[in-house]
Amino acid sequence: MNYFDFIGITYQDLIKSSKFTGLITGNVPSKLDGYAEEFYIIAFEKGLEFQFDAKSGALKTIVATNPNYFMGSLKGASSKESVNEMMGEPDESMVEKKVPVLGVVGAWDKYKYSNGHIVQVLYEVGSTKVKSIFYR
Repeated sequence: MNYFDFIGITYQDLIKSSKFTGLITGNVPSKLDGYAEEFYIIAFEKGLEFQFDAKSGALKTIVATNPNYFMGSLKGASSKESVNEMMGEPDESMVEKKVPVLGVVGAWDKYKYSNGHIVQVLYEVGSTKVKSIFYR
């Protein structure tokens, strides 16, 4: 399944797709207090989160935390080494660092596609283990 096929499509149109409804498994949109500019759907059992723009209703980002639901060649990827092996060298990277208020944040690698889509891989603090992948 190509998550990029869903990015930019409105929630109202996505729920007409059996591929999309199969991913959200009956979960409905929610909002976080203080975040009026977006709404989201979380499919806990699949480790997927779908973030939408509240104004346009369009899907902005899909976050995958379950390696079984990583897209394409990244499916099952567990480490920075395996990601680099599958994706090549990243277009951008950030090393793990200490940030005021948040504390230590893990490193990340970003891969940009020619069609404007981005895959950003976040790693666990203190290791090269994949924590989550953002599809934008």
